[in-house]
Amino acid sequence: TKSFLTKSSYTAIPVFGWTQYLASDIIVNLSSPESRKKCQDDCVAMIKDGWSVVMYPEGTRSKSPPSLSNFRRGPFSVAKESNAKLLPIVLKNSFHGMGRRLDCSKGEMEIVILEPVSMEDKTIDEGMEV
Repeated sequence: TKSFLTKSSYTAIPVFGWTQYLASDIIVNLSSPESRKKCQDDCVAMIKDGWSVVMYPEGTRSKSPPSLSNFRRGPFSVAKESNAKLLPIVLKNSFHGMGRRLDCSKGEMEIVILEPVSMEDKTIDEGMEV
């Protein structure tokens, strides 16, 4: 079973937002430290219960594609705390088909699945460098 980590602003989008609640997605308000902490605790609990949690380490799409934005600490601290491996998945050229406002157009994208990364012997900062 899987769940997505989703920004609370997306829940206001008709149909898309409703399905997030129905699918047991984890909703986070990024401007609230309490929400971010609860979200991290929920992610760890779900992983320990056997769920996979999909997180986007940048937190949002890059403002200057194709370059990456800085990674946030959350996914790496969740992996460290839950003793889970990270499975990096790279979406190459996704910016060709998806604009900043969730408008989609025709484009080709390559999906690359990298080797799992263990956080067991790494600090969060070291994990972010991988």
